[in-house]
Amino acid sequence: MPIERGNLDVYEFGDTSFTVDGTQGARITSFTMGTSPNVLTGSTVNAQFWGGTFWTAPQADWWTGMVPPNYAPIDYAPYMMTVGADSSITAVGSTATFATPAKMVAVTKTFSFDPATSTVLITYSMTNKGTASIKIGHWELARVFPGGLTFYPAAAAAPTVAFGTITLQKIGAYEWFDETTFPKGGAAAKSVGDAAMGGGWIAHVVPDPAGPLVLIRTFPDIPVGSAGAGDGAVEIFVQTDNTYEEIETHNQLVTIAAGQSAPWPVTWLLRRLPVGTAVTAGNQALVDFVTTQLP
Repeated sequence: MPIERGNLDVYEFGDTSFTVDGTQGARITSFTMGTSPNVLTGSTVNAQFWGGTFWTAPQADWWTGMVPPNYAPIDYAPYMMTVGADSSITAVGSTATFATPAKMVAVTKTFSFDPATSTVLITYSMTNKGTASIKIGHWELARVFPGGLTFYPAAAAAPTVAFGTITLQKIGAYEWFDETTFPKGGAAAKSVGDAAMGGGWIAHVVPDPAGPLVLIRTFPDIPVGSAGAGDGAVEIFVQTDNTYEEIETHNQLVTIAAGQSAPWPVTWLLRRLPVGTAVTAGNQALVDFVTTQLP
């Protein structure tokens, strides 16, 4: 069962803990193992963009250069939190209203833990609170510290650069982003790509003196180009001055009838790499380790 600590709901399994804060948009505020630091950034890095959270796509529905107040019910306003007899955590948000195009959306996040695989299972569900059908997409973001190595199964087409300067390497069947190569003091940058079909996962290795950790997230496969204009199944964003990296995954755009909901399941895993594993782009041992951990 999750442990309730004030406004926090915490899963603890072995030496690993996973924390959700209902007062912060049911945001994932920490994922830790042993004495190693949190793999997710906190509000001291960026007061608005931190931790792990859920957004709706396309961003053009609501983005104004910052998260506007009308988007608070999805991003950062309190969610109603309940813990079920099955040990699941359900977080229910209030309704956000978009003007152009007109959409009324409420998000429910459900968290549970699979002890057999030490995996956190998450379902993000969007409910159409309006009176007409809408087309919209699921979008998950995890903000991590600089200095890591991110990789995922490569699609046939190379990722594109949405803005800024960011370079991914295709080595073998995988795309690799070595964050240590990102220009220090530079402008924000974003890579937009698709994962290979049958390869709905992305991994991020976190340096740690106690032994590197790897954050693994899985998501459903989607056809190339189905995430909507300007988006891809997998996106990597680096904030200005290299303050944090954002690892993003998208679902395809879905049509939701009035009063109906659309769920999207993902999973989170945190593992420590075997001793001696080289954290370098193209290292097949990293890929082999990740694929053996997938649920």
